[in-house]
Amino acid sequence: VPSIYGYKVTLHTELLPDTNDVCVGCFRHLDEIMQWSKAATSYEQKQQILLNANARKTTRKTYSK
Repeated sequence: VPSIYGYKVTLHTELLPDTNDVCVGCFRHLDEIMQWSKAATSYEQKQQILLNANARKTTRKTYSK
């Protein structure tokens, strides 16, 4: 999947059944990546996206141990 930052976004679809369309690098859902680039996305919305991504990252680390 192309990225606005010029590198490929790798989507995670195998470790956790509910994490389809999640980037294995930043842990943002594809919809969140697309929302991030919109000019209307507020600072608060971006903070929430980062909190969601961090929760996914933590869950993945816990799950893979």
